[in-house]
Amino acid sequence: MKKRKILFLGESYRADAITWMKGLKEFGDFEICTWELQTPNNSKLNRFKRILEYAFSPISIRKTIRREKPDMIIAERTTSYGFLAAISGMHPIAIAQQGRTDLWPDGSVLLPFKKIIQKHAFKKADLIHAWGPVMTISMKEIGVDMSKVLVIPKGIDLSLFSPSINNFDKIEAIVTRSLQPEYRHDSILKAFAILNQKGIDFSLTIVGDGTRLQFLKDLARELQIESKVIFTGRIPNTELPKLLQQSNIYISMPITEGVSASLFEAMACNCYPVVSDIPGNQSWIKHRENGQLIEIDNIEMLAEELIWSFENAESRNNAILQNRKFMEEKANYDINMKVIADKYHELLDLNYYPKKSKSPTYNSYTSKSSIDFINDLTFEYVETYSFQRGEEFEKNYALNRTEFDKLKQRKLKKNDLSNFQELRLNELKELVNYTQYIINDKGEFHPSSKKTNTFKSTDQKILDLKSIFRTEIKNVPSWMCSPKYRDALVFYDNNNRVLSSLNICLSCQHMETEMFKQIEGDSITYDLLKHFFIEIGHDVE
Repeated sequence: MKKRKILFLGESYRADAITWMKGLKEFGDFEICTWELQTPNNSKLNRFKRILEYAFSPISIRKTIRREKPDMIIAERTTSYGFLAAISGMHPIAIAQQGRTDLWPDGSVLLPFKKIIQKHAFKKADLIHAWGPVMTISMKEIGVDMSKVLVIPKGIDLSLFSPSINNFDKIEAIVTRSLQPEYRHDSILKAFAILNQKGIDFSLTIVGDGTRLQFLKDLARELQIESKVIFTGRIPNTELPKLLQQSNIYISMPITEGVSASLFEAMACNCYPVVSDIPGNQSWIKHRENGQLIEIDNIEMLAEELIWSFENAESRNNAILQNRKFMEEKANYDINMKVIADKYHELLDLNYYPKKSKSPTYNSYTSKSSIDFINDLTFEYVETYSFQRGEEFEKNYALNRTEFDKLKQRKLKKNDLSNFQELRLNELKELVNYTQYIINDKGEFHPSSKKTNTFKSTDQKILDLKSIFRTEIKNVPSWMCSPKYRDALVFYDNNNRVLSSLNICLSCQHMETEMFKQIEGDSITYDLLKHFFIEIGHDVE
């Protein structure tokens, strides 16, 4: 059987797009073909020509579909290429929101139109990518079906973006954002001019190209810091890790942000992040804990915080170690792109072999607070379970994963599986390709589950547990990883019937009663739950 083919709509030269397509080839064995607008967006005349090209692009895209015969279509930006995917007539469709809202710039006369086409794109998409939690805020506000949303970044190649081991005796700062007005490079240069006036030694490397290049070079000369500022111009992405490893502070001052791959790359290379205080950055950076958050265009604050971050070496070093660990756990390209590629194959399986409809269907997404969950539940007793952990489980999982991958590849390439092998493939898919819950939709307990305790509703442990779930919710965690549930609670009535089960991932700080039925708790709730499970004998990681 031939490889499955994906048509990518978007600017294929962008590093972000290259990472996306490369990961799908590497971890999904997909063949990729591309389509993009050809007119550059570098003048008023060209912008007008580009709008005309966009208006007629559905015809060109349909010709590409007839020629390439893709199995699936994916697109970046919900207000441009994402809309073109939505009207292409193809399914399945996966679209990615690239910014916090994709409704940009503020005040644009096209904003009402963009809202209309974005809403249509969300409606038609079978899968919606949110590369980080901040992107889901606007989606929820406009009523997007959140069961279609996958919240996970593509991740960073941690073998390429590796930590530096250099010892620095001065500020060696780097900026890797496009030289456009919204990234406020002028404010960065003015802050370094203040450092220069104070006699503080530094070097500043500005990577990339853009419409402001000459303006910024002239500004550096005017501020008399041109000898300390290096403009590299556009460079291959393969050269970027070395420049990051030669730096100790990463600076980014955008006025709006979704999920910044540039920030992740810098954090992976042990650069201390100093970034603008906006929602897209607040998701990852806590001020003076693992970086600095700077008020937009406040050059005095930027200068002061650069000095503070360099002088407080212990705090800076603790932060860069914390950030690298975060990258390894939450933004690992090898792990995250495998999740995304598997999700695409799952979509294609649903689309090709539907049970009741011609396109994939999902359960409805619901959310409930931990306080309401426990207050609404009247139960007789609780069983606690540990599952998906231990040496025996890991060994069996590895064997099942290997067998599944072999059968899946054989089906994709040769399509000659026997009936038994087809049944085995579907059985393994349930075990290794989907989120695992303590009780499946057939009412069966997970094969790795081990009951650890039984408590009556009046036992002190359960009274403590109720108190934990009633913790006031002030800060709901929003980690990017796919949850792997290892601890669970099963609630019974006085006739020994299961009333509800609660699957708990202490690593991702996520809870569900079943697929898409989320229970939200405060970050403190998870700390208390971790202590609870350790006390009752669970080998919590």
